[in-house]
Amino acid sequence: MHVVIRIGCFLGLTLLARAQPPNTLEALPEQRWIYRPFKGRSLDSASLGLSLRDCYFEADDGVRLNGWWLPPPLGRPTVLYFHGNVGSLSTMDRTLKELARARFGALVVDYRGYGLSQGRPSEPGLYKDGLAAYDYCLAQGVPVDHLLIYGQSLGGGVATYVAEHRACAGLVLESTYTSFPQVAATVCGGGIPGRLAMVALHTQFPSKQRLARCNVPTLVIHGERDELIPCRMGRALYQAAPDGRRELWVVVGAGHGNLRPLAGAEYARRLSGFWSDLRSGKFSL
Repeated sequence: MHVVIRIGCFLGLTLLARAQPPNTLEALPEQRWIYRPFKGRSLDSASLGLSLRDCYFEADDGVRLNGWWLPPPLGRPTVLYFHGNVGSLSTMDRTLKELARARFGALVVDYRGYGLSQGRPSEPGLYKDGLAAYDYCLAQGVPVDHLLIYGQSLGGGVATYVAEHRACAGLVLESTYTSFPQVAATVCGGGIPGRLAMVALHTQFPSKQRLARCNVPTLVIHGERDELIPCRMGRALYQAAPDGRRELWVVVGAGHGNLRPLAGAEYARRLSGFWSDLRSGKFSL
């Protein structure tokens, strides 16, 4: 019953927003459903035992962003990592340790409105944040052919945007969607409510369309039993990626929130294998 009420409220608010567009996208009622930012910081980077550095940089609209920079070992790649809608730097302990285990460097950034970053989240704003984070990586001396762009859940929409507009060695998409309206339709149970949700949403994040335009080697990772973003969306993203330049890893038994624990040491092994395949020329056309 509570789920039905939430869906009904969401549809009502978004349809009202369509009828009476607000002055800014950030003011749309749907933003409260999409973005669940964790404010502040509850995790000390020093407690992770890694060579993390707190960093700040600006998007092109002047919004100040916060991230953690993990320098890569000599000759190893750097992962530009975009987290999910309820994530923040304070939830990145497992991710950063796994990337370090794979001997990768990383930049993990908090979107505007998350953690210690300024501003309020929106689709155009997150795109700006993604490009600013990309530029920061290059400013740290990361070669384009050693940069992997990574999007988890919500972050997949940001990652595909950056990969479409900037050069990189490869793209990794974990537990992410074909487009945001299709996620809304799934949450609303399909049928008429689902179709209404697809029409009502301003937020798009059209990842599948972007993949079809990107000529970037892509690794898609998805939980077999993902209850929020169905595995069929991960498979659709895999099919949209360039033929001969794509890999799919379905983690058996995994849902949306427990993929990493179930994957275990295989996670770092798969990432390292993807990088090795990139360096060996496996994905060369």
